[in-house]
Amino acid sequence: MVAVNPGNESRGADQLADSQSPQDDRRAPLLVVSLVLLVCMVIAVLLRAVVDQPDPTSLREMGLLLLPDAVEVRPFALTDQRGAAFGPEQLEGNWTLLFFGFASCPDVCPTTLAKLKKAVDGLDVAPRVALVTVDPARDTEALLGSYVEAFDPAFLGLRGSALELEAFAEQFHVNFTLVPGADGKYLMEHTAHIVVLDPQARHVGFFMTPHEPERMREALLAVL
Repeated sequence: MVAVNPGNESRGADQLADSQSPQDDRRAPLLVVSLVLLVCMVIAVLLRAVVDQPDPTSLREMGLLLLPDAVEVRPFALTDQRGAAFGPEQLEGNWTLLFFGFASCPDVCPTTLAKLKKAVDGLDVAPRVALVTVDPARDTEALLGSYVEAFDPAFLGLRGSALELEAFAEQFHVNFTLVPGADGKYLMEHTAHIVVLDPQARHVGFFMTPHEPERMREALLAVL
């Protein structure tokens, strides 16, 4: 057994403490500063999220009514004016504005499409604009294409069977019905609001009537 001198042990402990104390003293302020910086960064991120969040009341004054919660679009299968399949996956990655109408519409549809063109024209990140026909019997791919592209070559025309269109429109609270006229002619009555979808293919709101391009543009700049 090796004898240990208590005095030597005490002096050794004191020397060890003396050698560690300066380093610990230097680390403590650095740790405090790091924690303070981390807290400041978290607060800054939270504040920015709050500041950047669009005010629903202000948006409503611009005509954009937000839903309380975003609603995922139900599965659907339509085609565009070129015959390409168009489903929920085509809605992802960009904001989308849907308007339900028809190419033979005498007033509301052309007026609304012209306003949409004015609202989105020149935006850095322009939303996708699509006219969903409520008159598939007359709105062929060719007719639908020439109609929407006259307003903007980037606009889409979407069509499907009557049943597919009814199911698609129903989830956005859009109604339409055939109104018989003279000589076998007819018109389509339909809901005139514009459906707003986010880049995750979720229904987030409506642009309500009357549509004012300048106010719509202002609202889009706030949410895009």
